[in-house]
Amino acid sequence: MKKYFNLFYIAGFLFLMLTAVFASASTMSARINNPAKQESITTAQLLGQLYLYSNQAMLSAKLAADKSSDALLKKQSAELVDRHIQFNEAIRLLAKDKKVDLPMSLPDGGQRPDGRVDSAPENLRDTTRTQKATSEAEGDKKLGRMNGVNEASVTEEVNRLKALSAADFNKAYLASAVSVQQKLSALLSKGASSSDKMIKSFSKKQLSAINAQLRKMEKL
Repeated sequence: MKKYFNLFYIAGFLFLMLTAVFASASTMSARINNPAKQESITTAQLLGQLYLYSNQAMLSAKLAADKSSDALLKKQSAELVDRHIQFNEAIRLLAKDKKVDLPMSLPDGGQRPDGRVDSAPENLRDTTRTQKATSEAEGDKKLGRMNGVNEASVTEEVNRLKALSAADFNKAYLASAVSVQQKLSALLSKGASSSDKMIKSFSKKQLSAINAQLRKMEKL
């Protein structure tokens, strides 16, 4: 009887241990895929992720403004480009105050990830070329893969949308754009609870604009 009790006790203990391991793995996965569920985030991580996602939103929106056959989507995408150019500038100013180096390099020919153009107008036709001063491995080591997003993943997503046919583009773009706006909203919600007054003020101000834009996109 004692032998069976010990076996039952051991089985119960192992079951509890496995449950705890799976629960921990599930929680970790959720935190990685949802910026709002990260336990803590540094100022550099917050600004870096915001900048990467904002650039993805802007570059994708520029594609939609040029490529979409839907008049309303083209109009809202053009507005979104302007919105994220302003948002990027605000992030850069805050990053400068906080002495944070932002990701995203200067593409070949002068077309900047934030939409600024330093040289020939034809660069506007290709917003996905990036300057590779270092190897991809060195770039990932330097910038880190900020919870699933880095410069390479931004470029990859923009290239994916760019390669789609006109018939497939609108649906794919909207799904991607809404997802990015949701991630920006989650990050700004995190920043809005920061103990840093500048980060908190910035996040609260930008959050209302991002959420307003998100609501518009979800209605399309």
